[in-house]
Amino acid sequence: MGVRSCLEGVSPESDRMVEELKAIRTEKFNDEIARLKAGAMKKTPHIQWFHVEKRLFPMGVKMIGALCDAIKDTELIDPYKYLAGFQVIPDEIPGFGTITFNEVKISMRVSPYMEGEIRAGRALGLNIFLPEATSRLGGFSDACHSLTAATTVAIGKEEKLIDEMEKILRGEA
Repeated sequence: MGVRSCLEGVSPESDRMVEELKAIRTEKFNDEIARLKAGAMKKTPHIQWFHVEKRLFPMGVKMIGALCDAIKDTELIDPYKYLAGFQVIPDEIPGFGTITFNEVKISMRVSPYMEGEIRAGRALGLNIFLPEATSRLGGFSDACHSLTAATTVAIGKEEKLIDEMEKILRGEA
């Protein structure tokens, strides 16, 4: 449908699909926000984080970053901490087939306050500490910028990744 829309333009069929996908996203995001309001957010001295496991399926792993974007400016978030969300990478690629990843994606964002601190040089950018912490655990850096970042690590290493980031943020290298 995406390729057809690019080649032929949008259609009533593609518009319906977009609306259906938006409805799925809204439902999934609302469910996760309710979980966060109920206390699912974990906190360390510098980082607040949550794990959606596989609950955003059938949406892809880019949705964890979209969810972080959706909540980074809300009252759910401590504006003085970095925000991290984890999502299990599905073991299936649509149109390709099954593949074993055994990986979890982390997406990180910052509040407007933290953005100001990073831009002023008073706080580390995500691109400084997330790739280093990921590398220490044998993970893969996807896209890391000062205000948005994403990497992957093996399932089960989520808390170790948070611990490694905390060490770097505390200057313990």
